[in-house]
Amino acid sequence: MTHQPAEYPLDVYLGDTCDLLVTWKIDGMPVLLDGWTFTAAIRRHRASEVVLAEPTVLVDDAEGGVFLVTLPPADQQALTEGVSVAVWDVQAEHSDGTVRTIVTGPVNVRRDVARTA
Repeated sequence: MTHQPAEYPLDVYLGDTCDLLVTWKIDGMPVLLDGWTFTAAIRRHRASEVVLAEPTVLVDDAEGGVFLVTLPPADQQALTEGVSVAVWDVQAEHSDGTVRTIVTGPVNVRRDVARTA
């Protein structure tokens, strides 16, 4: 079985909490999320060593293969510094050592107009 990550853009509207609910399926069936840990990162480009932000990934429905990717305003500071487009992905590692990139794509950064701070 060959696994390819899903392509999905992450739209970040600066100053707003960015939430994305993802359902991980293989061959149309949800992946049981027990035993998997997740990491996510945003970088200016794929080869960059600098991580601009690290969204949190929390399991929402383990049996349904659903997890929530969240990037709160407090973690968006590096995205406000001249970044309009970047890249992101979510990687999962199973307790048996298997590693999979689940979703990847561009990050579209838009400045907010009304600012609370």
